Amino acid sequence: MLRGRLLGAWRTAGGRALSACAATPRGAAAPPPAALAPGRATAAWAAALAPPSRAVGARVAPALLASAAPLLLGGAPAHAEARASKGAPAFERARDIAVRQPDDDADDDADARAGGGGADDERARVPSVGADGVDAVPLGRVWWRVLAAMAEDGWLFALAMGTSVVAAIAGVLSSQHIGAIFDIMADGGHPSHSLPRAVAQLVGVYAARALLTFVSATLLSMAVNRLSTRLQAELVSSLLQQDIAFFDGAAQGALAQSVAADVKEATAAVKHVLQNGLQMLTAVLGGACSLYLLSRRLSLLMLTAIPLTAIVFQRFGTYVRALSRRERAATAAAASIVSESVGNIRTVQSFVAERLEAARFEEELRSALALRHTLGMLRGAFFGLLAFALHGVTALVVAVGGSLVASGQMTHGDVSAFLAQTREVISAYGGLTRLADEARDGALAMRRVVELLERQPTLLVRQLEGGDERPAAATTAGLRPAHVDGRVEFRGVHFAYPQRPDVPVLRGLDLTLEAGKVTALVGDSGSGKSTVAWLLERFYDPAHASADRARDGARADARADAGADAGAGAGDVLLDGVPLPEYDLRWLRRQIGLVSQEPVLFATTIERNILYGRPDASAQEVRDAAHKANAHRFIDALPDGYGKVLGAGGAGLSGGQKQRVAIARALLKQPAILILDEATSALDARSERVVLDALDAGLLEGRTTLVIAHRLSTVQRADKIAVLKDGRVVEQGTHAELIARGGVYASLVRLQLSGGSGG
Repeated sequence: MLRGRLLGAWRTAGGRALSACAATPRGAAAPPPAALAPGRATAAWAAALAPPSRAVGARVAPALLASAAPLLLGGAPAHAEARASKGAPAFERARDIAVRQPDDDADDDADARAGGGGADDERARVPSVGADGVDAVPLGRVWWRVLAAMAEDGWLFALAMGTSVVAAIAGVLSSQHIGAIFDIMADGGHPSHSLPRAVAQLVGVYAARALLTFVSATLLSMAVNRLSTRLQAELVSSLLQQDIAFFDGAAQGALAQSVAADVKEATAAVKHVLQNGLQMLTAVLGGACSLYLLSRRLSLLMLTAIPLTAIVFQRFGTYVRALSRRERAATAAAASIVSESVGNIRTVQSFVAERLEAARFEEELRSALALRHTLGMLRGAFFGLLAFALHGVTALVVAVGGSLVASGQMTHGDVSAFLAQTREVISAYGGLTRLADEARDGALAMRRVVELLERQPTLLVRQLEGGDERPAAATTAGLRPAHVDGRVEFRGVHFAYPQRPDVPVLRGLDLTLEAGKVTALVGDSGSGKSTVAWLLERFYDPAHASADRARDGARADARADAGADAGAGAGDVLLDGVPLPEYDLRWLRRQIGLVSQEPVLFATTIERNILYGRPDASAQEVRDAAHKANAHRFIDALPDGYGKVLGAGGAGLSGGQKQRVAIARALLKQPAILILDEATSALDARSERVVLDALDAGLLEGRTTLVIAHRLSTVQRADKIAVLKDGRVVEQGTHAELIARGGVYASLVRLQLSGGSGG
């Protein structure tokens, strides 16, 4: 019988594949995926079912993973991202971290300013991952990076994939048992016990298939969850090592999406491709062989009709998916209006704009509703046509198969088996086409993840040996002196922010912060005061504005991030006579304490917020720092004391209290250099007095201190006051000297005394 020949063929192919796999030497390259016949693939999965020792997993996993590569790579064509993002709304394009040229950031910022910005524009402000002048990561390399990440749990993936394929083979064999049952029923000559036995065998095959599917899904879920956890941890680690300029051009929501949604989408695609993809591929290939052995004539007819039908439905499905993307975009636009309105509820209500916002939301909803109606109709038509096609194929098999039965070329069981196998092949083939789209979306999500993982920070550390440079966040090879005097020099420093490369902020700044002294910076808004602090922290490196470079005839660098275009003549920032890039970056930042205008506190206990300055400090050191910052009294009076859990941004404390906690955190760090960037400008007079008392209580003595202030009353006791104007120091001296000189500083003092802002 044909079924006997079919089962024998499967056993023979499996035996040959087992021999071939056993003959493959350890460390040999995996066979080309295209040459991996179904029987040989079955043997590979069977080999993977051996005891899952790490040695076996390390030997078997590469070949198994390589066999899945064609499906992974084929599911995500290189031009798919361009198709997906072409013409899409901003919030749809925001999902793709695209490669842009350096000037694109400035153009985008200008467009946002001209268009009024908005939630969509904010979501679209995704970091320019490819700003280093390189192309986007090829999708093939993306998936091979995934396979490398999977290698740690290779044996687990191998077991899961092997059981998945065996489950698919069980599905192929089930149709043969169905045919046997029909033959028994049609042939009255069989013993009476043959039918129950055949039914029991069919039930056994189904039970084995269900059990194997359960095992495969469980193992694959475990492996993919571990993969997702590793990728998320690596991604967060990579993000935290990026330069500040990278985050200046990034929307926080887009980065958070890459950590959560993109990793989830990519690993889900990996799971479905490995489990369902291999299972469906095995079902299609095995089913095609089964159909051919049952009837060449019918199989040729089916193998012609099925792809043609699948192509029609694939085109139809592409249109439906495009419309679905538009519907999701409209829904996202409506959701963004709600988010924006609720987030700015005080502004909305103060302008009595509740009805206006509700009307905007309803307008977007109506647009989404029309698309939903169209989608519902198209989906109904899709499933109706699908049912018609399946029934049409069934009718075709019955018609042609009936004529073959009448001529004696097939039995009733053969036709029944062929019909069951045809439906399995159609289902698996349709699943593969849907899986290809899912694999493409997963590939695009994984590309965003890989681009962030492989992105190198642009701040460099100059190596003492060999003269080469390395990313500052990834090396500890810089200088780490045991003692710091704290003398800081800015020599001819030029600087422009990467997002505004044509707007110079510092123009040849020369400034010295004497060791152990208090230096104050004053000047109008935009004069570059805070920029001095950021350069000292080495959030950025000195860099010419693009306009200045063009004027000087300097070559514009293609890299957009901070430090990348810092060329000769941009100036130097030195600590104790040594340029900052020669120090280890982590060591350098440990020498600097920063207290900003808006103190950033985390949603944890007060004690942990202070410990952020030095995590290994003792509880007594935390309290000593709080005493010095004039914060212990109010902390101790709280119900939970130092264990009080703060809300987001330090909610639960007043502005002055948050500022004193921030000062305690900076003091616990025991920095050689202290930066006070508008540390009291947001406080009322009483809170400011308390904070100033804390600073005056000997805290600044012996520390190089940079005080940046608008309120000139806070800088009068500084050892030196430097006045900035248009990115340069225009005058410096003590308060008394500058007043006597009658220059810019004296004008600022008179302006504030008369009630003006003074910048």
